[in-house]
Amino acid sequence: MSVEITNSVSRFFASVDRCDWPAVQALMTEQFHVDYSSYGGGPASEVSPEGLTAAWAGFLPYFDSVHHQIGNLIVEQNGDTAEVRCHGMASHFIAEHPGGDLQFVVGTYDLELKRDGADWKLSSMRFNFKYASGNQTLAAEAQRRAAEANSETSNA
Repeated sequence: MSVEITNSVSRFFASVDRCDWPAVQALMTEQFHVDYSSYGGGPASEVSPEGLTAAWAGFLPYFDSVHHQIGNLIVEQNGDTAEVRCHGMASHFIAEHPGGDLQFVVGTYDLELKRDGADWKLSSMRFNFKYASGNQTLAAEAQRRAAEANSETSNA
């Protein structure tokens, strides 16, 4: 059963990188616990899949490319629930940006999944920040691009 669990985790991160929000939502439970507090993301909270992906959609597509690499997955299944611990690295890229075009964020993830029929869905994700390197202004540039795109949409 761990193949199905690890495939759900891999599909989740791959779908985030493609900004395929319906696919991401389909891999999440109706209530989702998210915790990015170790990386300055505010307190842990319960969110809907639509709410979380809307937040990501307002930010991630404004990098030229985003890539999440996960590895060293340790799966502990207990009936219809599972816990997955893994290493993770996110690469954020904006071509020819002053100061460098890459930012890396490295840490670990604590994930919880629940079986939903034949599928495994993520119900909780905690990111445990280790370090970041590269151009730390890229996130601000992605936010600037998002604000500019939203302003153009509002003025259209």
